[in-house]
Amino acid sequence: MCREGKLKKLNQAFENNLRLRIMFAFLVNNQLDYISLKVLQGFTDWSLGSHLKNLEKKNYIDLIRLLSIESSALVIRPLKWE
Repeated sequence: MCREGKLKKLNQAFENNLRLRIMFAFLVNNQLDYISLKVLQGFTDWSLGSHLKNLEKKNYIDLIRLLSIESSALVIRPLKWE
């Protein structure tokens, strides 16, 4: 893919500055759990969930759902950028 094509794809993924804020959080963290990211960025549940789904769909992050008898957690990890 040419450089312009990569930039266009990147620009479309980050039309919303909230998605960019999520990715910036990974500059200092290899992975974050849902609650930490929500508190760190001040998102509502709906807003964070929506943006995480969008980033996962575009292959920028990996959502790992951990389930146990006592509780459940969602761990978010960035995928390698090309």
